[in-house]
Amino acid sequence: MTLKDGGVPPLHQLLPFAVTVGACFVWYVPVEEPSVAGMVLKCLPIVCLLVFLATTEQGQGESAKVQAALCFSLVGDAFLVWPENYFLGGIVFFGVAQGLYVFSFGWKGVSWVLGVALHGLNLLVLSVMLPTMPTLYLKVAIAIYSFTITSMFWRALDRSRFRKDLPGARRLCTALGAATFCVSDLCIVVLQLGRLLPHLYAQLIILSTYYLAQLLIVLGSAESFWASAAPLGKVK
Repeated sequence: MTLKDGGVPPLHQLLPFAVTVGACFVWYVPVEEPSVAGMVLKCLPIVCLLVFLATTEQGQGESAKVQAALCFSLVGDAFLVWPENYFLGGIVFFGVAQGLYVFSFGWKGVSWVLGVALHGLNLLVLSVMLPTMPTLYLKVAIAIYSFTITSMFWRALDRSRFRKDLPGARRLCTALGAATFCVSDLCIVVLQLGRLLPHLYAQLIILSTYYLAQLLIVLGSAESFWASAAPLGKVK
């Protein structure tokens, strides 16, 4: 299945995701008090993406692996509402999610030069970050997570370059989503932990890039979504 020439996918299916992201920004981010209500607001956009994939793709093919990754991300999101108590748990669940994304993007076409370059850059970043971490457990968890998300970015870029059997729109969404995910995580370190911006603005940037990343990765796996595009001029 491919995107029809001049077609427009049914974007109304993503309206619940957009609404819940807006609700999170209005009612959760300005207060950000650890609570069950806050957890629900923060997790609802990911729930909407899960429902979107379940209804449009029926858990088939690549989307099934992405759905599994979203489930682990959902638990990670819930843990990070209480970062003082569950930060390490959040990292673990997000690490598993990144591993599932690696599995989803696959190994059809591999640029080892790109992989070595990206992981080398990751080692340089870790050499600066890890000495500032307070515990050994946290250092190990962050090192493993950074390796996993770097691998995810690598596989997404290779997928974009080599998977010519897939529509360009899907490959582009996956690559942009992976890059945005890396930017979101980097913002956590630079903006929030580094305290370069007031907490409110840092959280807005972190969550907006995070939700955008998840959306783009989901769209990259949504074969039926693109195949159901309506030709321009017939969109109601």
